[in-house]
Formats: sequence, structure tokens, C-alpha cells
Amino acid sequence: MTKSYIFEVEYGGLGDHLFYSPLPRLLKELGIANKVYLSKKSKVRNHQTIDFVWKTNPFLDGLTEELPTEFQRKKPTLNKVINLELAKHGIVIDSEVYPELYSTPTRDQQISEQKFLDLNYISFVGAITPLDEIALLINKPDLTVINPKGYLQPFLRNRPIFTKSLHQYAQYIFNAREFHCLTSGGATLSAALKKTATAYYGFGQNSIHHHSSNTNIQIGGDNYIRKEIAKFLQKRNILRERTKKTEG
Repeated sequence: MTKSYIFEVEYGGLGDHLFYSPLPRLLKELGIANKVYLSKKSKVRNHQTIDFVWKTNPFLDGLTEELPTEFQRKKPTLNKVINLELAKHGIVIDSEVYPELYSTPTRDQQISEQKFLDLNYISFVGAITPLDEIALLINKPDLTVINPKGYLQPFLRNRPIFTKSLHQYAQYIFNAREFHCLTSGGATLSAALKKTATAYYGFGQNSIHHHSSNTNIQIGGDNYIRKEIAKFLQKRNILRERTKKTEG
């Protein structure tokens, strides 16, 4: 008898989709379902994410217009983001679960001696300000910046890298001698690629978002001003997420 399971990704970032990447495999291995589908109503910020994360996932049977399966939530035993997402679908794993990626990049010797820094993020990464980003650039002059924001370009020491696709972005992370980023999508992709990243975050970000396979470092301190910045940025992020839900 065919047991189908349909799940929906609530938020549309690359990291958000990677949080769900172990779900199809575990649903099948645990005998919960033998057919697993991703709802077409899932949020997607970058249209490449579907192909990049899901097209090569051998445990996913495709996309569907049908409604997500009703599931029974369970209490997680480990306070890590993917474990929490799995528990929402009734799967409790006692060890930290990492994101999975089946479109593995290839080796590139031209990249292997380079060190990269990606400071892009959308969701809340703690009390990080543009001044913190500039300080990282100044303190890490040997790093080449990937896809720098406009206000950072005057502070670049090396010629930046601009990627045209998620696959190309993954190539740089996979082959880099070192990869530095914020605790956002880049850090989650690095964990999926089994590449240890140095991931920076600011005061106020919950450690559930920190993959233990990365080296997670808080920057900027935790004084009163930082605490107020964290409150403001967290409220702004909550408002952004609510707005996206309303628009969806």
C-alpha cells in the first residue's frame, strides 16, 4: 500500500529549504511514507533553490499541488534547528541532524588556495551592523568577498567574486581553503557540503541556528546598545516574516 507524505517549506531561503532536506530520507527510512512530495505552495526566495536542493534528492518523489499531510508534532530531544523541524513532523532524533545536499560540486584546483567571506543575510543573525561587517573586512584583509553589498565595496582589499548561480556559489564554498560567513544560508550550505565554515553572529541570535560542524563566533559584544539593536532587528525580522506570510 502506498503511503504518501506531502510537506511544505514555510520560509523561502536557501537555508530554510536545507533545514527540510533530511526529511524525505527519514520519512522513508522510518517507514512513515514510501512516497514523499514537496508542496508547490512552499515559499521560494530564489527560483534556483528547487533544482539545487530538491531535484537531485533521491528520496523526494516530486512536487505536488495537493495539500500538505496533517502530522503529529513531537517534542524534540535536541535544541537544534533541523531537529526542531523534524520533530514538527513527528520525527525525533537524539543527535544533531545536518542538512543534506545531493548535487555535489566538483573539485577546482584554481579555487582551493583561496579564502572567501560572504556577508549576505536576510533573516535575523543577531545584533550585526554594517560597522561590524566593515570591521570584518578590515580585520580579514586576506579574504575575498563573495557578492558584496554596495556599501561594502569601498572597503574591499581584494577583487570581489560575483556568483551567477547557487551551483557556482557552492563551488566556491566546497573548494575554498577557508570559508567565512554569517550564521545564515551560507553557513547551512557549508554544513550540507561537509565543509567547516567560520560563521559569525551577533548578540541575540538563538544557538539553535548554529550548526556544530561550523566554528561559530559571536562578534560585537553584548552591552546595552547591542541588546537594543538585537531587539530592534529581531522585531523587524518578525514583521518581515509576517508580511511574507500575508503576501503568500
